[in-house]
Amino acid sequence: MSLVNVKCPNCGASIQLDDSRAEGFCSYCGSKVKLEEAKKLTIQGTVKVDSSDELANLYQIARRAKDSDNSENAAKYYEMILIKDPNSWEANFYTVYFKAMSCKIGEIYNEANNVNNCVKPVLELIKANVKDPSEQQKAVCEVADRTLQLAQMLYNGALNHFNQFKSVQGQANEISNDLYSCGKIAYTLGDEIYANFDSALYKDRITKAWSQGVECFRNASGAYLMAQGNILEPQKQIAIQYCSKMKELDPNVTVPAVNSGCMVLLAIVMSPFIAALGWLLFG
Repeated sequence: MSLVNVKCPNCGASIQLDDSRAEGFCSYCGSKVKLEEAKKLTIQGTVKVDSSDELANLYQIARRAKDSDNSENAAKYYEMILIKDPNSWEANFYTVYFKAMSCKIGEIYNEANNVNNCVKPVLELIKANVKDPSEQQKAVCEVADRTLQLAQMLYNGALNHFNQFKSVQGQANEISNDLYSCGKIAYTLGDEIYANFDSALYKDRITKAWSQGVECFRNASGAYLMAQGNILEPQKQIAIQYCSKMKELDPNVTVPAVNSGCMVLLAIVMSPFIAALGWLLFG
């Protein structure tokens, strides 16, 4: 079998086909490729196809992978789109999103920060490039919903890890950073939608984002309490500020309770001492 290097006419990827066969398949997009057609289109490493058609094909493949939750393929094709269309909000967002979706526990902090850092430029790209009001609203809502779901998934992974290994020395310090970075995503999302778009139009999503950030603080209080340094009180003050911002934006909104979770988690942290006291009194 003799292999020849060609470019896929559909997605533009560099592939190898069997020179003894008339047809093959692209290993990237899966489309059927006629060898002679690919050879004719491949001239000194470039493909003579209409760039708009090529980009449309890549979007179709990337979205198909996105809708089927195929993180690996979605990330790959959105990266290809990003090279050809650097101002695409969709490619800028989903290259980061799908990389974070498949991260391991030890990678949560970095990936959460990457997601947090991409929120502002992605929303600014939507504002600048998506002029149709209905399409703009659809894009903002898609980014908001996906971002909050991802932030919650990363947060749950970090919190579960903490609950399982909190007795191990140093875990509270490490996981506190993860939990903080995940909660920060929600705060940032609400802030940037508020700053870039009509707050009245997106009131529900802004308050939902800020509320999720407060809930993340509340449920992480145990880790913050056990971690070195005074990080519980500063985070509490931030949560209180966002509760006030929610009320300013929507006086009728129900804001999360900032303190209730703290007392429960304080009891959990103190439980070894309570158990020891009970043994002394009643043992």
